[in-house]
Amino acid sequence: MGDTGTCTVDDDTAISLTGTADTGSTFAGWSGGTGSASGCSGTGNCSFNITEDSGVTGTFTLNQYTVTPSAGPNGSISPSVAVQVNYGSPVSFTIKPNARYHVTTPVGGTCGGSYTGDPFDPMNGITYTTGAVTAACTVSAAFAANDTTTVITSHTPDPSTFGQVVTFTATVTGGAGTPTGTVTFSEGATTYCSSVPLNGSQAACSTSSLSTGSHTITATYSGDGNYNGSSGTVGQTVNKATPAVNVIGGTFPYDGNPHPATATATGVGGANVSGSFTFTYTPGGSSAPVNAGNYSVSVSFTSTDPNYTNATGTGYITITVKTPIQLLQDLINNVNRLEIPKGTKQSLTSKLNNAVSSSEKGNENAAINQINAFINEVNAQRGKKIPTTQADELIRQARSIIDVINL
Repeated sequence: MGDTGTCTVDDDTAISLTGTADTGSTFAGWSGGTGSASGCSGTGNCSFNITEDSGVTGTFTLNQYTVTPSAGPNGSISPSVAVQVNYGSPVSFTIKPNARYHVTTPVGGTCGGSYTGDPFDPMNGITYTTGAVTAACTVSAAFAANDTTTVITSHTPDPSTFGQVVTFTATVTGGAGTPTGTVTFSEGATTYCSSVPLNGSQAACSTSSLSTGSHTITATYSGDGNYNGSSGTVGQTVNKATPAVNVIGGTFPYDGNPHPATATATGVGGANVSGSFTFTYTPGGSSAPVNAGNYSVSVSFTSTDPNYTNATGTGYITITVKTPIQLLQDLINNVNRLEIPKGTKQSLTSKLNNAVSSSEKGNENAAINQINAFINEVNAQRGKKIPTTQADELIRQARSIIDVINL
């Protein structure tokens, strides 16, 4: 193909020329014959008896083959119509995915070939070049979604305690490249962390808002211009917290009355925890102490808050006793502070001073008799010269002094 040549032969020699095409070419026929070859045409043999200088041209053409491109949904191929390609030549196509899709590789079809570029790049796509074309063939572009996988790769601590901070870390992966966007951490309609930006391929959420029990936490990736969203879940167990039971006892002067302890139960952040308390006094059992002495208090707290366990606490109560003389002097001071008639005040304090004198001498019976005389006079003036409420308080104090003398 494309060669020329000459030869010298004897006059009237029979000549027969045959046009034979190379692979990938076709013999198109004879033309331009001169001399004895002027009658040669067509594609058959050129035969003649040569009687003069003669010449003829055999024409050959390269075969052309049809390369047919096609593209599935979610992308494009260009050119998108059939292309005629000379035998042995390649042909190139630009294949672009739509946003959030990529070109599936290897590219399909019967032509074979290779590509350059990024199958995940919707702006530029890839350039696909066929191999040497030797027959009709096809190029078939397919596209797949840029799906992602979201996994909560860690959640610590697990199990946790109510009120404790738990940190969830989600990892998002998606084919080639690194997805961007945000991750939201939630459980049903409750959102714990909203739209946390990905840092690399991870996003983290820390929360102390989980209630007691079993939870299923969902991490939802938003997707971006190149990647589709996805989600993943993980189970989290939250155990009940133990409240702090604060027992409030104290030191009290003996007054003949019981002195019970009180208690509070506090939880996370100092919040009050609902429930009930049971007090046990040692000695004394369930009865609050009355008499002088030292008492330990054991408190059992029964929680009615679903986020807290039952708990216990301890405390102490001390009941001290003043001497009868000290108590009598306190009562004398109380009488002197009353706004009552002077004569009544002097009569009452006189009886109490006599009781002090008897106590100092160790004569307890005389002191008790003088205190009873004080009580009788107060009773006689109750609601009259001495207001009722004040009279009752004086009598209570006087009787408690007798109790102390009798201890």
